[in-house]
Amino acid sequence: MVAAAWYYVKDEAVTGPLDRMTLMEHTFSGEVEPDTLVWSAWDERPRPIHDVPEFCGLLSASAIRGSTAASASFSAPVLSRIASASWILLGGLSLVILMVMAVLMMRNDGTSAWRLPGLLMAASASLLLIREGHMALQGRRQSLARPGMVTFALGAVALVLTMTLEALNGFGSFAFFASLLLVSGATALAGNSAYKSWYLNGGQ
Repeated sequence: MVAAAWYYVKDEAVTGPLDRMTLMEHTFSGEVEPDTLVWSAWDERPRPIHDVPEFCGLLSASAIRGSTAASASFSAPVLSRIASASWILLGGLSLVILMVMAVLMMRNDGTSAWRLPGLLMAASASLLLIREGHMALQGRRQSLARPGMVTFALGAVALVLTMTLEALNGFGSFAFFASLLLVSGATALAGNSAYKSWYLNGGQ
């Protein structure tokens, strides 16, 4: 008996059961493509393999972008696309600003021991935002409720802090980032039901 049996369909023929390692080999060889439908005994419905967390990391970004299913993600509900684009924009802007700050600190007085961990943490958070937006935009998230709630809460806290500390230099920039977090979270939460329905229908 095959443990964790997987199946896939290609040219109207079903192949399986296969164990995880064998399906990975078929992915590496190109037999299984990003749009190939796969499923296991635990799945409610077949899914394109690029939607399956265990295997999506094996596929190149260019292959996923070129797939039919990924292209169809741009038909996702408008609010989910706004939230996704906001996360990507926020993460990208943060990374640019962090790089400029790092260069200026090193030129002026070097990077203090306490500043470096802070910069690394902020950069990691920015990359996570970009990744979250990219995954949601491609329809690789089952729900936007959790990231929406987190970003909305962070935006609310950040906006309260910036309104309280008006004398802080760069207040305008902080307020902008806080507002963008609020918009991202609110639109994700507002469009979550439509996004989940779209996801469960295979991006249709």
